[in-house]
Amino acid sequence: MTKSTEGSSNSKTALLEAAKAVMEEEGYAAVTSRRIATKAGLKAQLVHYYFASMDDLLLELFRGLAKEMIELQGRAIQADRPLRELWNVLTDRRRRIVLEQFLIMSAYNPALQEEMGRFGQIFRDEQIHFMAVLVRENGLHQLPWTPEFLAIVFNALARAIAVEPSYGLKLGNSEALEVVNYYLDLLDR
Repeated sequence: MTKSTEGSSNSKTALLEAAKAVMEEEGYAAVTSRRIATKAGLKAQLVHYYFASMDDLLLELFRGLAKEMIELQGRAIQADRPLRELWNVLTDRRRRIVLEQFLIMSAYNPALQEEMGRFGQIFRDEQIHFMAVLVRENGLHQLPWTPEFLAIVFNALARAIAVEPSYGLKLGNSEALEVVNYYLDLLDR
């Protein structure tokens, strides 16, 4: 890699990291080329040099987040206490809130919507395979809990526990977390 290419790569990476930081700190509405460039310590024109549009920047930012989530989930599933580790990945408030913002943006961005669908399929498929092992190892097949059901419920509970307190909704969360912790301890191999 030449110094010029290296500098280009560093600038593009800095812009993506700045966009992620702005989104985490201020929300997606604050992700503007000027705000990103300021955060990265670069000129605003560089945003448009590296990305044809803000939608392209956001799409690349989402792809990076999706890749990170898939890698984190893969490591969690291989951990000593995979169910607990997966729960920790899914309840990371910072990541969840950023994902929620991408979900909102995808309603008006077909390319982002398609990318989120692709990510969701991969993410869910890995969870279903993991839950199938969990059902088999814990003899849960006599219950009406399919691996698909468990993956969806696990995600829904994680989302509620992680996101709801950010807008002040805490009613029932501690009770739900108590039940989740009981099952995490009971079923984790």
